[in-house]
Amino acid sequence: MTKKEYMDLLSRALENMEPEVARDIMEDYEAHFERAKESGRSDEEVIEELGSIEEFKEELAAFMTGKTSSEKKNADAKGMEGNSKTEFGTETTESTADTLEADAPQTKEISREDSGEGNKGEQIRYQQQVEEELSRARNEMNRAYEEMNRAYEEMNRAKEEMERVAKETERAKKEQEQTGQEERTQRQHRTRAQNQDFDNIISGAKSIASTVLSQVSSAMDKAFSGLGDCFGNFEKSGEDMADYRRRQENAKSEAESYQREGTGQKENSSFQYSFSDDYDNMCDPNEEQYMPECSGIVTKEEGIRHIVVDSKSADVEIYPSKDLNFTYHYVNEGSAGSKIIYYCEKKVSQGTLTLNIVRNEKVSRKSHSSILGSVFEGNPDLRLTLYLPEWMEVLEVSGKSGDIKMQNTSIRTLMLKSMSGDVSLRQANADKCMTESMSGDVDIRDGIFDYVLAASKSGDANGFKIKAEKAAFKSMSGDAKIKESEFGEAVVSSMSGDAEGYNSRSRIISVSSMSGDAYVRELSAEDAKISSQSGDARAEAVKSERLLLTASSGDLEGKEISAKILKASVVSGDMSMRGHADQMSLSTGSGDVVVVQEGDTKASVNTRSGEIHFHLKNNGAGFASKVSSHGSTNYNYADLHLTDAANGIHRYGREGSSLEIKSTSGDITITD
Repeated sequence: MTKKEYMDLLSRALENMEPEVARDIMEDYEAHFERAKESGRSDEEVIEELGSIEEFKEELAAFMTGKTSSEKKNADAKGMEGNSKTEFGTETTESTADTLEADAPQTKEISREDSGEGNKGEQIRYQQQVEEELSRARNEMNRAYEEMNRAYEEMNRAKEEMERVAKETERAKKEQEQTGQEERTQRQHRTRAQNQDFDNIISGAKSIASTVLSQVSSAMDKAFSGLGDCFGNFEKSGEDMADYRRRQENAKSEAESYQREGTGQKENSSFQYSFSDDYDNMCDPNEEQYMPECSGIVTKEEGIRHIVVDSKSADVEIYPSKDLNFTYHYVNEGSAGSKIIYYCEKKVSQGTLTLNIVRNEKVSRKSHSSILGSVFEGNPDLRLTLYLPEWMEVLEVSGKSGDIKMQNTSIRTLMLKSMSGDVSLRQANADKCMTESMSGDVDIRDGIFDYVLAASKSGDANGFKIKAEKAAFKSMSGDAKIKESEFGEAVVSSMSGDAEGYNSRSRIISVSSMSGDAYVRELSAEDAKISSQSGDARAEAVKSERLLLTASSGDLEGKEISAKILKASVVSGDMSMRGHADQMSLSTGSGDVVVVQEGDTKASVNTRSGEIHFHLKNNGAGFASKVSSHGSTNYNYADLHLTDAANGIHRYGREGSSLEIKSTSGDITITD
């Protein structure tokens, strides 16, 4: 069987499912094929691993009906195989239907030959099945009725609390008339806090009522779907149509009577329910209820100054508060199954609010054990949005695979960490900022910090238009980069990626890479170090009082250098230095050295086996040189032309520069 044939069969098996769920399943299977192809496995191996479409249909039916494998075996023992249906009321899928169609003539012939006792026994079994479904429906309605009573009691408590708050408010008004302006202001604050408590109580009660009514509707749908399956089986078995219709009407009337009993309390009550938009956050996480979203608000008066977030796979977005309160909003726009598996949990302890995106293990273990289960559990599209007020002091966010984004926000202490997601800050300010990702990128732009750390293990670490007293941008196997930034002390480093700095200023700065390139351009610093172990090290348009350039096995290059003290060394690569240095010390093991010096200098240059070309452009001010080489030494400066000059000291003109040049086996050339 080819991949196309397999996917066509899967598509036909999902024809009667909800489009959203069917699309999620198809995309997950398609992704499974793609990942297998990347790892070198054939389509036949993947199909064998996934299993047949018939097995998939059995898992699908078991998943949607909530049956365990043991329940399925018991159902098979009772003769129900071949007639099962999903909760969606669809018939068995295509391949099973083909098998039934092939066996149909023989089955009908046997039915005609069966005795009356056989038909009677069949009807008794179906009657038992109907009674079981009715019993299940009663249990569902009883549970919903109990939940309705609980909600009604909660609303009564809310009503009593409202009356208490009203009395307290009236008393507060009388006291305000008898006290000064300061006392009146304080009591107004207390009254607003009490009203907020009352609003929370009412909101909670409304949410419970909304959830209960939703569960009532779900229970009725579930009860009638089961009854529909049973009556459909009666019709298939050849039962008398009149008996079938009579039992169908009786069952429907009985279910409707339970519905009226369950909702009667609401109809007779004078208190009218009003549904709130944030009802989803009141769902019980231990029940298979959708949890698509929830939200909450924290005021300054509550004393919470520390927020801790465990976002798991959710994306986190952080923005400034619009109403001076801390607000959070969680939403899941993923697959239907993920809305059951994931929910947001809130905890408050000692001035700290903790928000956790929780994966409901109890629900996920229920019947999600195969690749079908991974489809329903997977594809989560989770997002948590935070709105930070200025009075919030500490924010900690940690996640696994989601991105973390922060914009236009200020806070005292900021700690953001993601395992495989990206971390990005835009116009975010903090006294202390620590951002980290294992395999994602860390990107900070337009921020002001006392201390800032951006680190990634296999992603990039970038800083753009940053101001900080101390800063570190580090990556293990990705690139580390700064641009248009200003630091007191800064470190830009990468183990196996490139380390780069552009158009920045720093009192002290180090730009280094182990096996990648180190490159800076338009950098100004008192002390600067640019180094690479096995890559190239390059500096362009760098101004520094003390500049250090080092490389082990790569090349070393400097352009438009301006330094009081320049020190450069490379073990086995070439070196090229162009610019001006008051003093310079240059050395290489086996590479060539080219120096273009603008103005007078005091220089020491040496190489073991390479050549040295020293261009002294000091407007004819002359030099005093000390040379040593087993190769040839040549002078071509002003009107001094010497070929194969002897080792030793040579002087010319006013001796404006002092040169000490040595090559073990290479040639030396000094020109203007």
